[in-house]
This record gives sequence, structure tokens and C-alpha cells, in this order.
Amino acid sequence: MGCKEELKILYVEDEKDISEEIFDILSMFYKNITVKDNGLEGLQSYKSEAPDIIITDIQMPKMDGLGMIEEIRKVDTNIPVIITTAFTDPEYMVSSIDLKVNSYVTKPTNPKKLFSAIESVSQEICAKRLLEEQNQTLFLAFDKSDTMIFSIKNRKVNFSNSAFLKYLELDCVEDFEKNPIEQFFIFHSHKVDGFSSIDALKGYFESKEKDPKLVSFRVRNREKEDFFQVNHIKDQYSSSDIYTLQNITSLALEKLKLGETVKKAKKQIKQQKKALEINAKLAEMGSMIRSINHQWAQPLNNIYISSQSIEMSVEDKDYSEILYLAQNINKSVEFMTETMRSFKNFLSPSKSPKRFLVSSMIKNLVDVLGKEYEENKIDVNINEKSKVELVSFENELKQVLLTLLNNSRDAFIEKEISKREVNIDIFEQKDECQIIVHDNAGGIPQDILQKVFDNYITTKGDKGTGVGLSIAKMIIEGSLGGKISVKNQDNGAFFTLSIPIEGENIERA
Repeated sequence: MGCKEELKILYVEDEKDISEEIFDILSMFYKNITVKDNGLEGLQSYKSEAPDIIITDIQMPKMDGLGMIEEIRKVDTNIPVIITTAFTDPEYMVSSIDLKVNSYVTKPTNPKKLFSAIESVSQEICAKRLLEEQNQTLFLAFDKSDTMIFSIKNRKVNFSNSAFLKYLELDCVEDFEKNPIEQFFIFHSHKVDGFSSIDALKGYFESKEKDPKLVSFRVRNREKEDFFQVNHIKDQYSSSDIYTLQNITSLALEKLKLGETVKKAKKQIKQQKKALEINAKLAEMGSMIRSINHQWAQPLNNIYISSQSIEMSVEDKDYSEILYLAQNINKSVEFMTETMRSFKNFLSPSKSPKRFLVSSMIKNLVDVLGKEYEENKIDVNINEKSKVELVSFENELKQVLLTLLNNSRDAFIEKEISKREVNIDIFEQKDECQIIVHDNAGGIPQDILQKVFDNYITTKGDKGTGVGLSIAKMIIEGSLGGKISVKNQDNGAFFTLSIPIEGENIERA
């Protein structure tokens, strides 16, 4: 038998011929029909039979239909009621609305209209019962689940599965009447002793942005804190909030340990990176000292010769010659002082980004290297296609360029190339400063071109450390927020540096 056939119908009608006719029609579709001929008997039948649907007339002896419905509504506000009556007085209509009557069928009763009204409420009842059965099956599955599940309706816990009750050391869901759920939880992160209301507890579970949410709390009278994944489902039919709590404490603790391990590993990598940067700086510093040695040789010789000449001029009392020689000495000392200042600036890491003219910075660097490059017959050409000012770390960029220039010098010497030339192009493109450093030293071997920025990759054999270009990449991408790339072109290495022009928000790596 289907749901509709099993429904119990209470039919209250004092006119026997009408009640018999309607009964014969309804019994063709519904098997459980009880007929009473007045409101008092109808009320007694309601109490004993618990019908699903009530059909009633209004005017009847002993107790009218509206009086019967009024008494029933005191204990049951949901049972569907259909009124059949010949009275269409507005007063009756208003009373019917107040008593939440589902349908109003006028007499003489049209069986088709009455049957349509019954069908409507029958479908609603059967749909609710089906949902209740499905929910019952669902809650049965919930109860057998290891995941803790509970639901809240009208600010009270109306369901809790066995796993949740066991976790809270309770026997049944009714225990929440004595021990409100919000009083069980203590949240360390919130520094509160439980929650003042169930709304606060719900708010905590539902305020997390991610789904599922990760929360941590401990139960009252327990020392250890547990971690849970929380899911929230809004049941539209029952108007309940359903929560699932998956205990992931062991997984969370492992994750915390892993996090600490990763944190230590990052610290070690940072220290190793710093050591590499220092080693690279020392290597370039050695190269600069060698360059300074070359730079100072000539002015020191000038000072020596000028000082000897001054002694002779003093004897001859040639004061104009003495003044000339003194000025010559001053120029040599100023040159040496400027060289040393540049070297000192190179050694000092930039503490914060500053504005500088790129071409001036490169010219200053080339001036320091000038004598050594001159002796090795290397021409360095600075092609300033547009004036570009950077807001960045000047000394770090200078270190990268020094690495590239020294690599070119070493390649020229190793390959014994006769005509040696390095070109440095500077121009602006799409809010970036483009610096292109290219030489004619034969380029980088194809087998290492794609990994030339990796650690310990070198073309210099035992003479190279293999960290210069890897540090250069770290500085350009990490400290300066730019990019560096290389290719072989025109019988040489072709390095392209792209650096943001306005770099106020960059940070030291």
C-alpha cells in the first residue's frame, strides 16, 4: 500500500445521505476513513484515532465544526483541515483563516473539488513523511559514523550521534538540557572560559572563511587541546544547523612538527644563501683590489716623480714649477681617494632603496676597473639610449654588473681574443630599466647555457667558483625584484637585466 492509501481521514458530517455519498467516493482511494456526525464525537475520534486529515462541516449538533477545530488546534497546529459547508458568511471565513484551515469547499459538495483538496494535503503529508524517513536513515548512518555529528535547532541541540556523545562523556542528547553545549568548549586562542551563548559557539564554527574549517579547542576538565575539521550544513527542511567534527589532532600535530622543520630548513637555506653572497662579494672584492692596484700604480709613480722634482725645483727656486708639481700630486691623491671611496661603497650593502642615475653608476664602476681593462686591451662602451633613474639598491646592482664584466674579462684572456669589446646598453621599456651587457668573447658553451645561473656551474674549470652568476640571479630577482636572462648572440654572451624603475616596495632578500 502506498502512502496516500494508508492515510487516516476523519470525516465529520451530520447529514447522513451526504456523508454516505462522500464516504463511498473517498473509500475508492483511501482505506482508513472514520465518519462522525457531530463535532463532539469528531473530537473524541481525533484523540483516539490520531487521523492525518480532518474533513468537517460547520453547522452540527452538540459541537459545531469550528468549535471542534479550535479544540484540536490547542494541541495540534499542523494537522490539515478541510471545511465543507453551505455557509459563505465572511465571519465563518475569517474564523477558518484564524484556525489555519487548509481548504474551504462549499455545499452542495462537488466531489471533484473535495478530492482535489484532499489530494493536495495528501501529497504534502507524504512528501514530509518521505523526508522524515530519509532523515531517519541519514541520522542512523550519522550515529554509526566515527565522525562527530550534531545538529542545532531553535538554539538547542536536537541531535547528536554516538561519537559526539562519547567524546563529551554524555549518555543521550537530552543531557544537553542540563549541560548546554556551549559550556563544554574552551578555546585557548580566544582566551575565554567557554562561550556565553550557543549563538557565540555557532558563530565561531561558521565564521571561518575556508570550508572545511579548521578549529581547535579543548573540552572542559581536559588538559589537551584537540584539532578538528568542521563542516556546516543548513538543513532547509528541518531548519536545523548540522555540524560535523573530524578529529585531526594527530595530523595537525604532525603538520606543526613539519612546519617547525620547514622553518629550520628555511633558516639554514637563508644562512647558506648569505654565505654564498659573502663568498661572491669577497671574490669580486679581490678582483676590485687587483683593479685598484692597477689604478694606483700610475698616480703613485706620478707622486714619486713629482716629489723628486719638487726637491730639485726648491734648489733652483722655481716656484711656479713647485706649484705645478704640487697640483699634480693633489690630482693624483684625489684620484686615489675617489677610487678608494668607490671601493668602500661597494663593500657597504644598501640598507634601503635610493634613487640614482644608472649611467653614472655604471661609469663609476668602469672607472674603477679602467686601468686593468686598459692593460688587457678591453674596450667598454656605455650606450645610454635614454636617461634612466632607478629607485633600487645601487651597490647590489653594481655587484651584478661587476660579475658580468669580470666574466667577460676572464673569457677574453682565456680564449686569447685579440679585439676585445664589451657594450653596455641602457634604456627604458614599460616602466623597467633594461641593461644589456654583451661582449664578443665567443659566448657560453651550449651544454651549460640553460643552467648557467645554477650553483657551481662554471666555464673556468678549477679557477671558477660557480657561484657568481647564481648570486647575480638571486640579487636581481630577490633584492631588486627584476629578471635576468642570457643568450648567445653576435659571437658573444648577451645578458639582459630588467629592473623595475620605481622599486620603493622591494625588500632586501
